[in-house]
Amino acid sequence: MSEGSIVKRFFAAAQGHLNQMGLRKRAGLFRWVVQENVLGSLGLNYATYGGSHMVDINPVVGVAQLGVERLVAELGLPKSPKYRKYEFPKYVPATYCAPLGYLTPENTYRQWRFWADKASAKAFHEEWVDWDDVFRDMLGAFQRYGIPFVEEYTSLPALCREMATGRLGHPGVKPYRLPVACFLLGDAAGARAALDDELARRRDHADKATGESLQHAQQYLADYREFADRLLARLGSG
Repeated sequence: MSEGSIVKRFFAAAQGHLNQMGLRKRAGLFRWVVQENVLGSLGLNYATYGGSHMVDINPVVGVAQLGVERLVAELGLPKSPKYRKYEFPKYVPATYCAPLGYLTPENTYRQWRFWADKASAKAFHEEWVDWDDVFRDMLGAFQRYGIPFVEEYTSLPALCREMATGRLGHPGVKPYRLPVACFLLGDAAGARAALDDELARRRDHADKATGESLQHAQQYLADYREFADRLLARLGSG
């Protein structure tokens, strides 16, 4: 069995289990409708070790506020053809997400390991666990901790407050979603503060950059400045 084969085998099995739970795969994520304009998502990040012997899965749970994602796409999506596959609504990223392990009482990074077969587990001096048992444990954790996490942030005000803490979430997502969420809630001061904080952070990064990283840091700042200017124009007309 090749490395690609064990990954395909895993995702075929995962899709069967998740479809039974009402999740459907779209644009690489397993999704379900939580309520109007709110989607839940489960991403299954994977890593393989020892070639085809095993695949480790890091589930990431997310909630997508469609109003936020629609406006982020309008304000910040580059117009280059290579980004077309990411256009809303064909591609809807999570507005806020967290690895499943950090939502459990242990509050730590966790992966679930799927061995190709008993011989592979034995070769690495580890115990073989049947795939159905691993799925039962992983998806049980998702039901107990992941789904309540999504349901907790179906309210935009609750999601906005949580994003502001910086406790969880992808670091590349918050700078765009937080000011937009504030804007949609009518909190102009909060939106401006979030933009100012991120612009200051990127300016500081650009000021400290040298050599080959300088051009990247300057572009990083310029991209966000364009996004900020577009949102500020909306704030000014609101």
